[in-house]
Order: sequence, then C-alpha cells, then structure tokens
Amino acid sequence: MYEKISKKNQEGSIDLIWINGENFSSMLSHNLLLYKNWIYELPNSKYLDLDKDSSLMYDFGVYNEGREMPWGLSQLIYFYDSSKLLQPPKNAFELKEYILKNPGRVSFPQPPDFTGTSFLKQILSELSNKSTFLREKFEAKKHGATLNKLWLWLDTVTPFLWKEGKYYPKNYLSLSQLLSDDEIDFSMSFNISFPSNEVLKGNLPLTTKSYISEGGSLANTHYLTIPFNASAPSASKLVVNFLISPEAQLKKQDSKIWGDPNVLSFKKLEKKWLKKFDELLEGPAKISQTDLDNKIPEPHPSWMLEIEKEWKRRYGTIN
Repeated sequence: MYEKISKKNQEGSIDLIWINGENFSSMLSHNLLLYKNWIYELPNSKYLDLDKDSSLMYDFGVYNEGREMPWGLSQLIYFYDSSKLLQPPKNAFELKEYILKNPGRVSFPQPPDFTGTSFLKQILSELSNKSTFLREKFEAKKHGATLNKLWLWLDTVTPFLWKEGKYYPKNYLSLSQLLSDDEIDFSMSFNISFPSNEVLKGNLPLTTKSYISEGGSLANTHYLTIPFNASAPSASKLVVNFLISPEAQLKKQDSKIWGDPNVLSFKKLEKKWLKKFDELLEGPAKISQTDLDNKIPEPHPSWMLEIEKEWKRRYGTIN
C-alpha cells in the first residue's frame, strides 16, 4: 500500500506473495495486484479447474478475477470406526435423521473454532443447495431466509447432540478424542491425512474410514499472487508455474515434506500422475482423489461472521 501511495509503480520490493482471505480482498480492493487473468497464461494451469464457477476461483467467497493462483488447500472430511458404524450419514438431511435416532452420539467443535464454524457452513451449503447467494455479502433482508435454514436444522438437532448440546469440544482434536473414547460416532478435520496419521499413531482403530459429504465438501484454498509493481513479474510467473506442476504438487502433498493437499484436477491429470497421487494418499483411512475433487467454495466472509455471532446468541449461552 505504501508503494502505491508513493507512486512506486515499478521495481517494487516484493515479487511474489503467499496469500488468501482478507489480505487478498484488501489488495484487490486497492488495486495492488497484477492484471486480471494472468494465471491462465501459465502452461501448468491446464492441470487446474479454473472455470469461473470453480471453488478455486473464490477466495473466501470473493471472485479472484484470475489475479491469484491456487497453490494448496484444506478440505473438510469426516471419519468414523467402520466396525461400529456400517453406514454413516452422507448429507445434511441424513445427518439430521441420524442425530435424532442416535441421541448423544454426534457433536462438532464449538464455534468460533475454525472447524466448528466450517461444519456449520458445510451444512448451510447443503441445505441451500450451494446457493450462489452464499458468494454475496450477507444482508439480513436479502439472505435471512437462506441462513434461517441452518437455524431450523440446528433447532431440531441441538437437544439430541452430545451432552444435549450444552457442551462442545474445543477443536477437532478434542472431537477426535471423543471418537477414540467411543463417546461419539464420527469426527471431522480439515487435514485429509489426519485420520490415517492417527491410526498409525495408535490413537484410532485400524477400522477407521474417511469420507466426504456426497454433494462435495467445503474447501479452503490458499494462493500465490504477484503485486502490481513486481520488479520481476516474468520470473514470478515462472516460479508459480513450477509450484503448480504435478511434480511440485506431489512433493508438497507428501506428509514427510508438508502434507498440504494438491489443487490439481483429477480429471485433467495423466494416468501416471493419478497413480502417484493415489499412492501418496495410501493409508488406513484413505480418501480417494475422486472424492477430493468434489469441492464446495467458501461462502463470503460476512456469512462466517453472521453465523458465529448468531450461533453464540442462540446456542452458545448454554455452554
């Protein structure tokens, strides 16, 4: 911002930024990013789903205008003990029925914990059939009816949650401990490797399995972007092109290196790369690349703020 104010429009001090969320939104609104759609110029962009409707093109609900390249992501997954639960609920409607028929066996992390709030956004996305309203800035008059679907769902299920909905785990680690202690029937995480790693550590049984909701799961993407006044934009693009290559994405997803999931499209990868990514996903609670390809974009950040505020008012005071 300082360089913009001082009119330093060339030879800027930063060439490449790792970014997402509010920082991207702020830079976009102040016109601090490289020109629109530069991401499509890179050869390896062919491996990503960069259509306008793709979840990768919306940074916390804000359309990125092709000004930042998806680099990695987190994705909401569920996991359970298949020796005790034969058929887990596969969507928000089945989950509601499951909670009512199995009182005390389901919970989620207490908002504003990231995973807990994300779970509520996942449910809202399913109940609203992934409405495009969720990409807009929340306005009570315009969007109240859509958000009310979540409150009606929660009004129904809350008394039947673990501890009658009067107490909640602090985070996904606490939730998973409840699963390990057989107090609940399934848990959740934004780390696709977490269930398998917990099995290998002996914290979860070998019969643990992972899955996502049948309509897709919430994906939180992080990006690489180039400032408007980068001193070496061509070199920056070269680096970004390498970082989204199958080779680099495979290495990044390796849990021994980082374990950050790839942003590549399952449908656009050659068979040799599909095999390598499948092998990398191997584990006791493996989830397939095909399932992970089914992503739901994050709602606009204003929805998260409204959900957290209203959840606390409606349900948080009894904790």
